Amino acid sequence: MKDSESRNGRKSSTNSGTKITLAVIILFLAISLIITVAFKHAHNSEAPLPQEQVSQSGEEKALSETQVQAEREALELEQKEERESEYKKALLDWAISPASDGGHSHVIAIMSDGTVIAAGLDNFGQLQTEDWSDIMSVSSGAWHSVGLKSDGTVVAVGNAQYGQCDVWEWTDIVQISAFADTTVGLQADGTVVSVGKDTNHSGAYTGQHEVSDWSDIVQVAAGQFHTLGLKSDGTVVAAGQNHYGQCDVSEWTDVVQVAAGYDYSLALRSDGTVLSAGYNEYGQCNVEDWTDIVAIYAGFQHSVGLKADGTVLAVGWNDRGELNVEDWNNIVALSLGPYFTAGFKADGSIVYTGSYEDGMNAIESWDGIPLPKVSAETVAEFQGIK
Repeated sequence: MKDSESRNGRKSSTNSGTKITLAVIILFLAISLIITVAFKHAHNSEAPLPQEQVSQSGEEKALSETQVQAEREALELEQKEERESEYKKALLDWAISPASDGGHSHVIAIMSDGTVIAAGLDNFGQLQTEDWSDIMSVSSGAWHSVGLKSDGTVVAVGNAQYGQCDVWEWTDIVQISAFADTTVGLQADGTVVSVGKDTNHSGAYTGQHEVSDWSDIVQVAAGQFHTLGLKSDGTVVAAGQNHYGQCDVSEWTDVVQVAAGYDYSLALRSDGTVLSAGYNEYGQCNVEDWTDIVAIYAGFQHSVGLKADGTVLAVGWNDRGELNVEDWNNIVALSLGPYFTAGFKADGSIVYTGSYEDGMNAIESWDGIPLPKVSAETVAEFQGIK
């Protein structure tokens, strides 16, 4: 019995050992298989791709880089166009609501603190602006000066013979324009108010103040005996004397600014060209070949255009050198009187040409006049200033 049990024990022990050995062998084979598969995978991943696949991968990479470059250039172009639009708008806004303007024999300008300086003839008190404050823009008639305050009210001094200074009750004004014996104001709601002389030199009624029914106006311009209004849709309306066709503006479109002089009208279009109508004895309407203009200005009988590159064009009456601007550059704004043209350079300096009578040229030495609201870097970019 004991021998039998002993044999059975040895048999059981042998079977257990066999099972363990078999399990070890299976485990070893499994590990070997895993290592082999891993090695082949690593070897295959390091193996060079077929030439066709390599070429295709290179082409895809080149295409990707080209797309990235194209997208980058498109973004840079878009950003440049935005800066250019900002630049042009700033110069245009200054021309519409200037910080300086000239009358028959005087000139006025806003200082950086909102006060106003004046020079020239003071026969009607048109220089008495020393107590003005908080002024946002100015405009000059022949013998009177007008200032728009930040609260939308208006102040005026000088010749008031025809009521051109009766602006004390005006409110909610966003833009002003004075010329000769007239003052016009644009209200925030797009309506217009106007005061001043309503007859011409012969005493005939002109109708230039018949603007009470105008609406949707975004800019006004007073002329000698007529008034222009720019509507939000880019069309233009006019009221007043039309002896020379200065009010024939009903077909004008795509206009962004209007200006009025002595019996003539100007309009700047969005494409940088200029339209004109009216009296042209001295060539003040010869602007049909002007291009790349960003702002227009009308004097008594001379017209001036500011180009995007900071140079200036001028046509019309030149008896006192008003048109001698051909060598001007880096200009960002202009101030005109009947007999002078002043240019404000990007560095804050001022150039002047025209009459030196009555001390109007004092503007050359003035400092601190606000320039268009655009960065110096942007101005330099589009005027090529190094």
